[in-house]
Amino acid sequence: MYKNTRTSHPRTADESHIAPPTRHWRASVVAAGIVMSLVTGGLVGGLAGCGGGGGDASIAPPPAPTTPTTTMLAGVVGGDTGALTLGGMALTLDNASVTVNGKTAAADDVQPGDIVEGTAVDNGSSLSAETLNVKIEITGAISSLDLSTGTLVVLGQTVVTDALTRICKENVDGGYTTLTLADLSSGDYVEVSGLRQADQTVLATRIERKSVNESSDAYNEVELQGIVSALDVGNRRFMIGNVAVDYANATVKGTLADGLRVEVEGQMQAGLLMAREIEVKSQSTGSGGSKVELEGPVENHDPGLKRFRLLGYAVDYANARIEGSFVDGSRVEVEGRFDNADPNLVRAEKVETKHAQGGSGVANGEVKGFAANVDQAARTLDVGELGFWADDFTLIERNDWAVGFAEIANGSYVEVKFDSTRNVAGRAYAVKIELKTKSGGDSKYEIKGNITDFNANVRSLRVNGQLVQVDSQTRYEVYDKKVNADAFWSVDRNGQRAEVEGMLSGNVLTAQEIEID
Repeated sequence: MYKNTRTSHPRTADESHIAPPTRHWRASVVAAGIVMSLVTGGLVGGLAGCGGGGGDASIAPPPAPTTPTTTMLAGVVGGDTGALTLGGMALTLDNASVTVNGKTAAADDVQPGDIVEGTAVDNGSSLSAETLNVKIEITGAISSLDLSTGTLVVLGQTVVTDALTRICKENVDGGYTTLTLADLSSGDYVEVSGLRQADQTVLATRIERKSVNESSDAYNEVELQGIVSALDVGNRRFMIGNVAVDYANATVKGTLADGLRVEVEGQMQAGLLMAREIEVKSQSTGSGGSKVELEGPVENHDPGLKRFRLLGYAVDYANARIEGSFVDGSRVEVEGRFDNADPNLVRAEKVETKHAQGGSGVANGEVKGFAANVDQAARTLDVGELGFWADDFTLIERNDWAVGFAEIANGSYVEVKFDSTRNVAGRAYAVKIELKTKSGGDSKYEIKGNITDFNANVRSLRVNGQLVQVDSQTRYEVYDKKVNADAFWSVDRNGQRAEVEGMLSGNVLTAQEIEID
């Protein structure tokens, strides 16, 4: 089972991260967000580009800087646990002071999909973080979930997912297992890292289901960041989205006002957030005329004015060189300078599209294995017994950069997230296809989905159509508890969600481990 950790007990991922090919080479640092060199007297340019795949590998990089450069950085962590990246560069946390929403944390609390900000030393080919803060937007219980739209509601906030959203669960052993949206349900206690959009929805970059249940005291402990509205100073209340916040007994850092962004910690009591601590947050600003690089999802795109918003900044691209097309939701890289008069306005010199669109957040299954019967014209492929079809909205990527279907060949190791409800000629719709470098046994295979054809007599089952058999070495886990074979097969498990890891021979998967979630 693919498990990693956000605690102090790191594990090794099954897949090693592919080293990003050359894309841009500059004198300073790359970040999957905003990057600025620190010098006496302010912030000035000194930027590196955002790598991560899809570049021209024939372009040789210049020699690494002889003097390491300390930089500010912010963005979305990429790669895999054990091989984290930021903008395609390797990110190391060996000497980092890590916080989560400003509170002391461990290096293992930094995970793929997290939005981070901090400082790092650029070593030329990697980033050695000095300080790094993980930004969690919402922590609390899911009140509703809509699989048809890929959305959920947490503490009255609408959370939107797309194909780039990382979803996982925290295990009782401190590790985590990857999930799809279909594995979440109302009542689950989750942590959401994401970007607050102009309409106040949250575009999730990572959703982590915590090992907290309704009987735990921690279940009512919540954290929420958002915009203050309907401030009632007399009654000491305000709203964030659809949640009412009572701050009668709270410590408030800063002065509250409608329209300000705040971070609230407290407890839910009868639908009311009883605040314990509130901090007014301020938008980081740049130094006028200094160089800057941003990476993230486009919002509020106005092609007439040639402007959009990115990571809270306004971007003017009227005089920029454009590479690729973009719309709201596209992931882009921006190189430019802060406006001399407006430190929140970036005058773009270059805009490059990393992902033309974020794809669909609706997936109910996942498979990891080797591609076969790849048909470039029809855009179909098989993995084991499962067949998939793709279209223009399927997100296909390598090293966190979009690539075309033509990059997939027979024998390519792929991770496919799919929606089995969109079935065409026996093939499920591929929401996302990620090309990976595989280490370990050539026949290693993983699949997640619903169990059918559960047969306790011969001890076989199917997961989303894939035939699964067991042997005497198969391990079983049910709802985070280890069980023996007899206990597992004594219950009808048709319809349950399962993740299976094993070895594929022909079209039969012999399970090494079966986990019921």
